[in-house]
Amino acid sequence: MNNESIASDNVSINKQIMECEKLLLDYDDPNHVDNIDKLLHDDLIFNIFDGSVLDKPTLMEIHHSEQVEITSFSTSDYKVSVIDDSVVVSMIGMMNANYGKKVISNAKFQYIRVWKLFKNEWKVIAAMQSSLDDNE
Repeated sequence: MNNESIASDNVSINKQIMECEKLLLDYDDPNHVDNIDKLLHDDLIFNIFDGSVLDKPTLMEIHHSEQVEITSFSTSDYKVSVIDDSVVVSMIGMMNANYGKKVISNAKFQYIRVWKLFKNEWKVIAAMQSSLDDNE
């Protein structure tokens, strides 16, 4: 495979990943929880800003129970790195949310997600969220 072909493949993969990212982060979509379930690998490890480590069942339980209500979410500073059949995505997210009785306003987080291709479907296998401010 020549460099031109590799570059073309990477553009296609970037487009696929950005479509998956959009589905993952579209909190207004009535199918959002189903999209999350479909896009996360069953063996996901997700480290969140408070040091907790969540697996997929725990994360899905949180979303189904509506413990967390994301009222707005915007992204910036996307960086995407394609490595064989895996992709690393880094981005900044700005969030307003209700977490139980706590209101989170204008929280800024850095996210890193690792996507891997399984039978022509992209799945998040690892993720990290770290706080970029004091709104924890």
